[in-house]
Amino acid sequence: MAVNKFSDLTYDEIISGFTGLSSNLNVIGRLAASGRQTFGNVYVPKDLGKEPEFIDYREKGAINPIRDQEKCRSCWAFSIVSSIESQIFLQYGQLVQLSEQNLVDCGNAYATSGTEHDTCYYGGWPSINTKYVINHGISYRYKYPYTGKGGTVGDSCNEGVPKTSYRVIGGEDVQSGRDNALLNALVHRGPISVCIYVSEDFPLYDKGVIEDDLCTADKAANHAVVLVGYGNENGKNYWLIRNSWGKNVGDNGYYKLSRNVENHCQISSWGFIPVTGDALICTGGVIIGGQCLVFSQEKRLWVDAKTACESQGQTLASLSDPQAVLDYVKEKYGNEIFFLGGSDAEKEGE
Repeated sequence: MAVNKFSDLTYDEIISGFTGLSSNLNVIGRLAASGRQTFGNVYVPKDLGKEPEFIDYREKGAINPIRDQEKCRSCWAFSIVSSIESQIFLQYGQLVQLSEQNLVDCGNAYATSGTEHDTCYYGGWPSINTKYVINHGISYRYKYPYTGKGGTVGDSCNEGVPKTSYRVIGGEDVQSGRDNALLNALVHRGPISVCIYVSEDFPLYDKGVIEDDLCTADKAANHAVVLVGYGNENGKNYWLIRNSWGKNVGDNGYYKLSRNVENHCQISSWGFIPVTGDALICTGGVIIGGQCLVFSQEKRLWVDAKTACESQGQTLASLSDPQAVLDYVKEKYGNEIFFLGGSDAEKEGE
């Protein structure tokens, strides 16, 4: 056990301030009892039993640095954002940083207007609150930075901050309570948003594999994290978890939870995979590397056109190869020369 920022706090103080799963679980409980969760799309395992002995998505470059939710019940937002970032990387090859604060302020289905509580108070649920991203998109982190503070419900949301053009088009639930399905999904789909039970010992972990006798079957999940790998350490099988408590707790922000016990600490009860899509809606522009670009006559540049990429248009292209982009733009806009610079394509007349 380590000495860290939680050492002087009681267990109740840690759970009430630094986790964040909503306790309003009536609907979720009924869905779980039927083996389904929130989206109705259940991941179907592929080649069960043929998975590699080890996987760590950090080694693939699919994971951003550890972040800290601070004293805000926003674990669900960090779990959503991290899993979406990884899905974008696996699909487009770009590791972007998205805004948890955007979800805390705008995307919490549990927050209730007209109460004395701020948006950090309520907690949330990863799969349910992902629907905000599907319906509204999500901003980049540098444009909508994390504050670790909640605002007044209904007033703190800044919908004027531009959204990224990457889209989340749905989600898949992992079959509840099945470790083999969770492991298979991790291999074939990538990092997964999961919900776990954090016991009294969990906050002071620093190394090794957690074999927690306090994680009994009757303990409900109270914290959302991201499953980023699995392996074996000194003969002990483990799940590799990315937490949102900063890099100075755990093993540089990561935790190894035993997978020798089925559904240990509820880890396979609530697995959820956001589904990103390359079918961006982009009216009057071209899609390059997940961005919708339109030509600005004023700036003489191809610029991001998220505001033009709404539901009324048609998908024009999804091109990542620069030469393919040049060929496409020339064909669409005539025999003119275009230069790609950074994320924009600069146009010069012949």
